[in-house]
Amino acid sequence: MPQTLILGSTGSDVVLLQTTLNSCPPTALPLLLVDGSFGSVTLERIKEFQSNNGLFVDGLVGPITWGKLLEEIPSQKQTFYAQGRHLFDRLGNQVILRGVNKMSVFDLDNDPAGTISFPEIRKTGANSVRIVWLIAYDNGTLTDHTILDALITNAKQNHLIPMIDLHDATGDWSKLPELIDYWIRPEIVNIIQKHQEYLLVNIANEAGGNDDQGNVKWTPKTRQFSGDE
Repeated sequence: MPQTLILGSTGSDVVLLQTTLNSCPPTALPLLLVDGSFGSVTLERIKEFQSNNGLFVDGLVGPITWGKLLEEIPSQKQTFYAQGRHLFDRLGNQVILRGVNKMSVFDLDNDPAGTISFPEIRKTGANSVRIVWLIAYDNGTLTDHTILDALITNAKQNHLIPMIDLHDATGDWSKLPELIDYWIRPEIVNIIQKHQEYLLVNIANEAGGNDDQGNVKWTPKTRQFSGDE
């Protein structure tokens, strides 16, 4: 059981308190800044939690309040996940993506693994980078999956959430099955599984054109991918 907390407490148990309160059902009060400092805003949130759960409202986080709070901690997941319209990391922290689009697949001569660009992107305050990728170039040359792996690795090392954007079907719905085939290749599945706890995947960037009118025709392979991979 974490230690008893009061106004003015600091440390890792306060981080746990603030994170847990943020994972509770929506409230009229704003999300807490998870800074490990039990200030007046955290006090207001814990009093609200105590009131909503039939507890004595004193703002003191002792064994009874902790017991109720710990029931609210979501089970740890292995990947990012969506709940309603919000994105959460595997520990249940809400994530708001701030980043840029990096046309990495077209920059293999100058910065193939993002070692130059990713540190500069991080300096802007970004927490994410969308990495543009292809199955093959216009001349038919296949891309190298080891470079894709290096791009994801370097994004993570620069504290950027990598989102891989497969670009081949942009404006062409008929190419979607090819993209699904790519994502379920063993070497690509291995990369996804290697980085799954912090990786986001854009399966098919802007697949289709303006004349599709939202008529999505899912293939059997698409259903297999979304259900099993």
